[in-house]
Amino acid sequence: MTELIHDIRQWYRDGWDTIVLAVVIDLEGSAVRGRGAVMAVRNDGLLTGSVSGGCIESTVLGAAERIFKTGKPEILTFCQIDDEILGSVSPCGGEVTIALTLLSKPFFDDFCGLIENGKGGRWGLVSNGNPEAVGSLFALDEKGNLLSSSFTNTGSFSKEDAQAFAELSFTNTTTGVFSLGTSRLFSAVLAPAPQLIIIGASHIGIALHTIARLTGYRTIIIDPRSAFTRKERFSDTDKLYRMWPRKAFQTLELTPYTAVAVITHDTKIDDQALQLALQTESFYIGALGSKTTHRDRIDRLLKAGISQSDCDRIHSPIGLPIQSANPEEIALSIMAEVVKEFRARYGKG
Repeated sequence: MTELIHDIRQWYRDGWDTIVLAVVIDLEGSAVRGRGAVMAVRNDGLLTGSVSGGCIESTVLGAAERIFKTGKPEILTFCQIDDEILGSVSPCGGEVTIALTLLSKPFFDDFCGLIENGKGGRWGLVSNGNPEAVGSLFALDEKGNLLSSSFTNTGSFSKEDAQAFAELSFTNTTTGVFSLGTSRLFSAVLAPAPQLIIIGASHIGIALHTIARLTGYRTIIIDPRSAFTRKERFSDTDKLYRMWPRKAFQTLELTPYTAVAVITHDTKIDDQALQLALQTESFYIGALGSKTTHRDRIDRLLKAGISQSDCDRIHSPIGLPIQSANPEEIALSIMAEVVKEFRARYGKG
């Protein structure tokens, strides 16, 4: 649901306080979107996100319109059926189950808090059981504690029931549907938010920041050059540091969910950033420059005491080879490489 936060937050700001959330909770066979894919609909019909490649969104939108009138959650199953009376056609050839429920703002605010702290957790909803409980949303922090907004849209949960759901969700390390007595719940793993540290606030940095935000990454900009680090250039970044990498890194936590793109093309800044980044578990480290520039860079890093094996972690020339011709295309190639490395390590779940 992280990719929808920006849109939903703006909807709330604009006064659209009735929103339906549609979630892919189960699937068999092939499907374009996986478990946990989400779509949100506000009560004038505007939607964001998707639950398929476009083949079932119109039916889901119709269900959302019913929920705006009834207030009752719905569970829909789509399979490959040619009879319009029996069911909707799923061109993907698989069977997809989607839960739709009203999104409460307290839950959304708590979920945003989970994203902003960057530590991950769990979230989900009740998908079967007590009719009054179906559709009830819940979220847990990284330690398994239920957030205060969980299950607040129904009076059918005792404290004991809620805790049992929380324990079941937290002990399952995968995303899927799980049973507890006569109830079933969908539980999604919320991995720590990936972050991209951009060393260099040039035009490439601006474009890279924009694309990274669109793909759900938290962004951190570091550049000691004051002409580049004006707030107006990066108004929505998570952090902006007008200082040398050595000082900025003292306040940052670089985790295995961190990518570092070094793009100032100034050896004094870039080398310092790379020496620091290579001491961390960052899943991606890339540096701008030609093959010749990179060979010279490696010589300097080796002389500075960096091992050859650590130097081998650097992706350079940075980005996938798509024949980039301008800053925006260079940024696109960098972000594509970051995503490729992230998915190779962490998968699509």
